[in-house]
Amino acid sequence: MAPGEEHRHPTNSLLNYSTDHNDAILTYPVLAQLHTFFPQRSEDINWKTLRLLQFHSKSNPLGFSTLQSAMQNYHEPTLLLISGYQTNGHDTSAKTYVVVGALINCPWTKKEMDDTSESTRHWKTILFQLAPVQQVYATREGNHSYMPVLQSNGIGIGREVKDLSLETETGTTGLVVDSRLEKAAFEHGKPNSRRAQFEGVCPFGTAKAEVMKMEISALEVWGC
Repeated sequence: MAPGEEHRHPTNSLLNYSTDHNDAILTYPVLAQLHTFFPQRSEDINWKTLRLLQFHSKSNPLGFSTLQSAMQNYHEPTLLLISGYQTNGHDTSAKTYVVVGALINCPWTKKEMDDTSESTRHWKTILFQLAPVQQVYATREGNHSYMPVLQSNGIGIGREVKDLSLETETGTTGLVVDSRLEKAAFEHGKPNSRRAQFEGVCPFGTAKAEVMKMEISALEVWGC
């Protein structure tokens, strides 16, 4: 059995996967929600052949080194989904369920600014929050990221993964995940920041500037 194979669904299709995993994030209702803002005419994305590449949950943990090995040689578009509960609320007795993620149209190990292919010239990453409120951010044309998604100490979309990045506001929209796949932070940046990689897609990108921290329950990486 290849490394990480135990984390993959035997048939890895959405139809079978969603019925076999209690921690499943991607279901047909969620897919329908994604279709309200995803580019449906892109020749690089085939929604009919979605396949689960990697799965992580508290009951079925995935090592970050396994994720690194799996994504280093994968060059097709991917859908990243993360679910969990917000940890920076004032009321600790009531947990707020959160779902965030990204549609990534370039290799995880490649800097967006270095990817000049025609298929990724106009958009390279769509960053989103599905719950508790839907917010959508698209790559700002001409201001692509100079950092790869897959970094040595975690996952970073729109920023570098640092210890402080999970705690400190930077003023720009981005998502970071620690290397233990336990914590994540989604920052809704200032909408008029010129240095921002992402810009809000109306009417879904109007959240106030803040950092939403979360404890991860599950993480999925789907190949498109």
